[in-house]
Amino acid sequence: MKRVLFLFMVCVIPLFSVGSVCKTEPKSKEEAIKVFDLTGKVIDFLESNNAELAFVARKNKENHGISYTHLGMAWKDDKGKWVVTNLLQNCENSDELGTYDDGMALFFAPVSIYDSLVLIPSMETQTELKEAIKNKEIEKFKGDVYSINANAWSDKYQNCVQYVLEAYVYVKSGKKVKTRRDAINWTKVKGFRPQKIKVNLLERTLGPLVARNVHFDDHKDRKKPDEIEVATAETVMQFVQKLEPESTLIEIKE
Repeated sequence: MKRVLFLFMVCVIPLFSVGSVCKTEPKSKEEAIKVFDLTGKVIDFLESNNAELAFVARKNKENHGISYTHLGMAWKDDKGKWVVTNLLQNCENSDELGTYDDGMALFFAPVSIYDSLVLIPSMETQTELKEAIKNKEIEKFKGDVYSINANAWSDKYQNCVQYVLEAYVYVKSGKKVKTRRDAINWTKVKGFRPQKIKVNLLERTLGPLVARNVHFDDHKDRKKPDEIEVATAETVMQFVQKLEPESTLIEIKE
């Protein structure tokens, strides 16, 4: 029994310990300073590039090859304040989804690694996506059930990265896509490449039993039993760069 518990702790829990805004520890003075420093660096970069909107990712400890675990859409409101629209799981019910407009510092508050990946898309995308966010048009692409490891090709579950990708597709397609399924099909046609990550048998078996925001039933058609395909901040930004070579990407480090 002890051996089973040890294997569980070593092999299962790390996969899904990607951080939660529901369980953040109080920040020390030094940590708070680092959050505000990172916030300032990101805003300075956006302002120096005369940006109105950008894709902003925050970093966590690398897990299965993924380090940037949360993605949002940062945009400047009418008062000149930077707001980050992002999708999060509900703290009371981890299955449910909610979209939030957070201040930039609040967006970065949960981090323990003070780096950020930032992409400024074309001015056309900035203008159109900002308006779609303000008018709540992208709410139609919010899913019903949250899953950290949602299948990039399925609309059964959703996570923060998929929400940003599908919102981007909505405006990039000329608002021709009307549903999540349409958006996913559009990304496939345009050559989006999700990240492939390895998950062992123990993770696939016990993960959904211990974490309500972990699901594998949307990965039933995977080509390899130990490999799943997920959208990540990096793959989304690579996709945007492919479609918009004029976009600007930078990693802002501590």
